[in-house]
Amino acid sequence: MDSLDFSLSMERDDDLQSTESLSRLSAQLMAHGHITRPLELVSLFHTNPSPPSTASAEAYQEHVDRLRAESLARDQVVKCLWNVLQVKAGMNEELEELRRLEKVGLYERERLRKMVDAEKKERDRLAKEAEGDRIRAKAALESLQLEQTKHKQAREDLSKSRTALQLVRTQAGVRHLFFCSPLVS
Repeated sequence: MDSLDFSLSMERDDDLQSTESLSRLSAQLMAHGHITRPLELVSLFHTNPSPPSTASAEAYQEHVDRLRAESLARDQVVKCLWNVLQVKAGMNEELEELRRLEKVGLYERERLRKMVDAEKKERDRLAKEAEGDRIRAKAALESLQLEQTKHKQAREDLSKSRTALQLVRTQAGVRHLFFCSPLVS
């Protein structure tokens, strides 16, 4: 086997590896929903897959160079597509993390909303209770003022009664003295 045949067989092995890599890549791209049917990139690069019919060394070298260039191009496309998939996978992980954080945020928002609602209810209850206390205090104050007015009136009446009683006693004592005195006979 001469060196030209050996390089052709090596190129065919590289082609087989590239084809397998493209098959795996194609399956991954389909699994992620980027494509709907398998890739056919190999057919894009193999414009003349058979060795040249002329047995010249230059023709074989051109053929080998073309196959090598096609293999390099396939490898570049494969690497590019794998990188795209890796970036997509990274984005999916970030998206999952964002979804998890969103769930935590929604849970916290709901928990805080319930706390706020409970606090509002408690504040409303206390405000109603305070309003009731104010109404009772106002009624008690009015009652106190009424009782104080009655008490003041009763004290004034008592004072007038005492004064009148004193006057009656004084007048009764004067009459008693006047009618019971020995000078009047």
